Amino acid sequence: MPLTIDDFQRELRECLTRAEASGMTEITIRAGDLHKALGDYPGPNQRMPVCCSAMYQAMEIGDEIVKAPHKGKGANLYIRYRLPRPGAVEMQENLRQVLPRSPAPQVFADLEYLMLRHPEYAALNQISDLAKATPATVVSICRTIVEQITRMVCTRHGIQVKGMTLDEMCGMVKAYELLDPRALAYLNTLRIMGNKAVHAETEFLEQDRIIICSILHEYLLAVLEKNLI
Repeated sequence: MPLTIDDFQRELRECLTRAEASGMTEITIRAGDLHKALGDYPGPNQRMPVCCSAMYQAMEIGDEIVKAPHKGKGANLYIRYRLPRPGAVEMQENLRQVLPRSPAPQVFADLEYLMLRHPEYAALNQISDLAKATPATVVSICRTIVEQITRMVCTRHGIQVKGMTLDEMCGMVKAYELLDPRALAYLNTLRIMGNKAVHAETEFLEQDRIIICSILHEYLLAVLEKNLI
């Protein structure tokens, strides 16, 4: 039977568990090596895109895409995972550490201003919902917005992203070096937290709404400052 994403996720978890048990504080995993550990690679039955999806989806805040193929997925996708893997409390602390400053409640007004002031963001009418939606819904909306903007960034730079997932686009942005490390951390945080919201894996609090919106604001500013759209 073809390898499934569950197979790759299981093997990845075992790799991380072994590394943590040996006292490592981080480990960098290459997609080609992960696939080889399960077989069928290289070969006609290889499932490299599925393997890469498992690696992207396993990322937590603070993990890093070290290197990515230009198409986002491939044997030479390298991701550095921090150890030990975070629980709910650690996740909240890691989320707060993404921002360079303390988040402020006026971030909703700041986002509205960006939408009104910059034609590039005029179509982001979901921003108007951020101040009143539930925290989990806000996180999902922010993920939708960042996917839309990242797709625009890639398209403007001649990168073909039709049918690509946000996971793949994050890898492509890394491969083409469109963003600096801090802006890329904003992008990956919004993707990771958005995935958790979509799959109802995490309970989000009111403070998370403000932090996530602040990260979105910083990402949108970074895109403007680098004239990426």
